[in-house]
Amino acid sequence: MALLDYETRGVLYHELVHAYQFEPKGIGTYSTNREFWASIEGLADAVRAHAGFFDIEARRKPGGHWLDGYQTTGFFIQWLTTKDPDAIRKLHLTVRDIEVWSFDKAMKSMFGPESSIESLWEEYQEYLSNTIKS
Repeated sequence: MALLDYETRGVLYHELVHAYQFEPKGIGTYSTNREFWASIEGLADAVRAHAGFFDIEARRKPGGHWLDGYQTTGFFIQWLTTKDPDAIRKLHLTVRDIEVWSFDKAMKSMFGPESSIESLWEEYQEYLSNTIKS
C-alpha cells in the first residue's frame, strides 16, 4: 500500500506541473516538435524527482539523450540543481521568456554563453558514469 501511495503522489506531482507550466515558444507544438515535448515531460519529471517521488538512485542511469523526455530529461534537469539550487524554476522561466526556445538557449541563459546543452549533458553523463555502481 505504501508503494501505491508513493507512486500515486509522484504521478500527481508530474500531472500538476502540467497545469502550471509554460509552453516553449516559436518551436511548434507538443505533438510536432521533439524539443517541445521533451521540455514539457522532462520538467514535470524533474519536479517529481526533486520532490522525492522517484527512487532516483535506482532509476537514473547513463545514456540516452536530453530529448528522450520523461525521466531521462527530468533526471538531467534535476541534476542541474547541483549547479544552481534554483535551476528547475529558472529553466521554467526560460520557457516563458525566450522567444524561440531551445534547450541550448536555455542553458546559455541560465549558466552563461559557454554552457551549451551538449557540454552540460556530457558533464552529467560523466557524473553518472562515475557515481553509479553497476
